[in-house]
Amino acid sequence: MAMTHCTSKFNPLTRFNKSSVDRKFSRLRYDLVANIVHEGLPEAGKGTYSAHVLHRGSNQWFDTQDLHVDEVLPQMITLSTSYIQIWERQPDTAEELQAVKQAREDALRAEAEAAAAAAAADASSPAVPMES
Repeated sequence: MAMTHCTSKFNPLTRFNKSSVDRKFSRLRYDLVANIVHEGLPEAGKGTYSAHVLHRGSNQWFDTQDLHVDEVLPQMITLSTSYIQIWERQPDTAEELQAVKQAREDALRAEAEAAAAAAAADASSPAVPMES
């Protein structure tokens, strides 16, 4: 895995969980793969950009600026102020996919039962003649 586990949800190197709209469904996980930093004044031409990039093959972070490339420790990335972060979504585990499937089946079953109960209630209520 590319990221370290940490309890702080504000650490950009942390693999974090983000609840989907419906909490019964899958939790999304992301890994930070790049961090773009601007250093200097915010005015045009008054600063420099560098990018921290994760090399997946070696699980090593690199700081790139123009033609200069240097290895950096992952902890150094949290010390810089991010301009842009790039995250990669991780695939769901088999257990999470099974939980999503079960939750969807349960929701469909409950919906079908509610529709059947409503239909039965409609069928058992006497018809009211409409006035003309």
